[in-house]
Parts: sequence; C-alpha cells; structure tokens
Amino acid sequence: MFGLNYHYIRNDYALNLLDVKLTLRDYKHIKFKTSVLENIISASEINGKYFEIDVPRQIFYKAINVEFELYHLRSKIQLNDFYLSKDISESWKFTTFYYFLFFSNVALHRLLNRGYLYLDQSSATNFSSTLNVFLPYVTKLGSGNWSFKKISETTSTVKIELKQVGSNLHQLVWQDLILTLKHFTTKASTKPGDPEKSILDSIYNNVKGRQGFSPSETRNYLNYMSEVALEEIDNKILCPQNKIDNFIKNLSSFNYVDNLSSKINLSIIVGQYLFIINKKIIDDIQARDKNQFRLLNKDKKNYIS
Repeated sequence: MFGLNYHYIRNDYALNLLDVKLTLRDYKHIKFKTSVLENIISASEINGKYFEIDVPRQIFYKAINVEFELYHLRSKIQLNDFYLSKDISESWKFTTFYYFLFFSNVALHRLLNRGYLYLDQSSATNFSSTLNVFLPYVTKLGSGNWSFKKISETTSTVKIELKQVGSNLHQLVWQDLILTLKHFTTKASTKPGDPEKSILDSIYNNVKGRQGFSPSETRNYLNYMSEVALEEIDNKILCPQNKIDNFIKNLSSFNYVDNLSSKINLSIIVGQYLFIINKKIIDDIQARDKNQFRLLNKDKKNYIS
C-alpha cells in the first residue's frame, strides 16, 4: 500500500524534516502559532481576503516537526486507550476512537504543511501588532480559527497563507481530509490493480459526497443524544476494536449503508489508514536518521507501536 502516492508524501514533505534538529526542550517551547507568528519577516493582505506571511524556513519546519510528532503521539495514546477499553460502553469506545482519528488527521496535515490554528484574543492581538508593522493600514483581529498552508519556499524562507475560517473545526478538518484523499488518488499509480491506488480509491469513494456522514457528527450523536441509552441497553451499538494489522481485511469487506454501524466502521477504517501512513513516514525518516523524532524515542510507555 506504499506506492507512488506514499513516495510523493515522503519526498515532497517528510524529507524536509531531516534538516530539523530538535532538543527535548523544544517540544515544550515550540508552538506553530507562537514560534511562527512571532517571527514574521514580511506580510501582505491579498484582495482583502487573507494574509500572506514570510517566515524563516528553519523555524517553520521546526514547528511542523514538533506538531506532527506531538499529534502522532496523542493519536498513539488514544489508540492505546481504545484497545484497553473493554469494559466501557460502545458509545464511549467510539468517542475514544474518534479522537485517535482526529489527532491522526491533524498530524498528517501538519506534515503536509497545512492545518488550523486557534488564536485566542491575546494571540490575535499580538498577530495584529506584527501585521501592522508591514501593512499600510491598522488591522485589529479578534479571536477565532485560522487556516494556514505553505504556498512556496526559498532556501531561507517559507511563504504561508493565513485565512480566518468558521467555528466548526472538526468539520473543517474532515472536509480537508476528503480533499486530501482525492488528491492522493491522483498521485497513485494508474496501473490496473495497483494496491495503493485500489486502497485510496476505495476509501475516497466511501467518504465523498456522503452528506449525512462525518466522524465528528457520529461522535456528537453518540455523545449527546439521550436515545443512545436505549440503543446501548438493546445492544444496538457496536464499536469493533479491530486491530490495525487487519486494515486491508476491514476495508475490503466493508460495504457502506446509511446507518450507525456503517458510520462507525467507516470511521475506524479511515482512522487506521491515517495512522498507518503517519507511522510509515516516521519509520522511514528514523531509518535515515535515528535521532529524528526524539520525543517518540523517549516514549517509555511504548504506546501502540
């Protein structure tokens, strides 16, 4: 399942992390929304819709590395909890799994040099002050969610697009993943029967255009709706604790129908795929430099390997 698309992810994104040298202290002090936004070299507003900022390349990739690794570690912790949750309700098992999926999704998109930031009022005020150094007018930003993505780079700087977005972050992240999966299908081999292409096509075809489905909406239903108690009592909810080693089997036997069971199972398949890709990237980079991903090396509890 690691074909041309995987090589695209590794070569265009992951290999940039080999230039990053981190200490364990960096994981506590480097944050994207502070380290990057406090080191802006230049800034401009584009058509009154979003900002473009230039930041030092080294700082950008340090922040990407730290957050990719931290979110991956969070996903490992959630997955460990999911596998250990034998005696809790099926609905709470899914909630535990959902955050595994969410953190895996955020980690992948950090690796792909894009994602979302929440700026509280203090951070927004600091960002406004920095922008005002470069803009020909005074801007005053409020708190809220922002999307970011790298749009270009030189040997010394990275240009980032920053845009204020809506409040439903979990839905935004999910919609981004659907677009990412679509893009991945175009990067895979076009040879008939290519395993990676078949896997990507199957996942993408199952998630695209399903207006009534998203993992976060499934989680919301199981978390907050009172009638879930009746479904639990009647054993109508099942959140299977499928092992990641069985991912291909789980995917090949899956057939979506519009019900809760399918929504749970599709969420599990998507989460497993994201984790597999992230872990493969980490293993690949560590095979080239064993000192990379220091925090994961320090993981004494050895959550799910």
